[in-house]
Amino acid sequence: MDPKRLGDLRSHATRFLEASPDGVVLVDCLEHLILHNGAERVQRALADLHDVVTMRGGSLVVFLNARAANPRLVAWLQRELDPLPPPEDRMSEGERLFA
Repeated sequence: MDPKRLGDLRSHATRFLEASPDGVVLVDCLEHLILHNGAERVQRALADLHDVVTMRGGSLVVFLNARAANPRLVAWLQRELDPLPPPEDRMSEGERLFA
């Protein structure tokens, strides 16, 4: 997906979840989305995406480097999504996963 076309995120996820209702939507490289769209727009897009995924019975996983991300976005993700336990061997201290 082109990071400049943030609006496509919801439509792509909707089409994917229509084909596999219990599917998992992964969002990675969040920093690139923020760079091209701004933290507020990305937060709104993730909120919309979370609603779509929840309504269709899927799961949403967001990969995020908490040290490099906007603190408000990190706080919102911590409130809205459940953190996944980090794999002991693979994840550095600043990386977080939310689902």
